Amino acid sequence: MQTHSTAPADPATAHIDASLQRAIIQAKADWYTYLVASWDEDNGMPYPHASRLVLEDWTRPAADHVEAIMALSLALEQYAIGDTPVIPSMIKAALGFLERQAS
Repeated sequence: MQTHSTAPADPATAHIDASLQRAIIQAKADWYTYLVASWDEDNGMPYPHASRLVLEDWTRPAADHVEAIMALSLALEQYAIGDTPVIPSMIKAALGFLERQAS
């Protein structure tokens, strides 16, 4: 059984404590917050690199079918944008879950 903390202290190490589901939700929330803030060009809000890097660096398989579906959905969203480093890590996470289920 995988344990999860409620809030990682450092976003740069969030992938250590967070589930893939939590990491995807956090990255999307950070992205949408950034987009809304960017409507005002003088907002000074930095691009949310930390939560995106968590997804780019993700190496564990999805924990369940929900995480696998979320990972594949995110990979498809990123593919529509262009080739991003998030795509391979999300496909690997989903594939890791499927391979574990098949064995």
